[in-house]
Amino acid sequence: MARSQPREGPGQSRGWREANLEKARAREAAYRAANRETRRAYMAAYKASHKDAARLYAWEATFGPDPRRPRPIAQDEWSPDC
Repeated sequence: MARSQPREGPGQSRGWREANLEKARAREAAYRAANRETRRAYMAAYKASHKDAARLYAWEATFGPDPRRPRPIAQDEWSPDC
């Protein structure tokens, strides 16, 4: 009985395995590149927000007690924990 498909030999399965490994490597490289770009964008936004917050804290630290009050009260003391 003649077969329409040739028998699978060790060379053929090795070729498939190598092709699958190449596909997996390409998928992993694409994933890593996308992940690297996402992480880079996140860190840039994170650093920018902290820079803005530090600038705001420094600016608010220049505020002193209200000169219209005879003595300072707790509201005059600014804290980032509030």
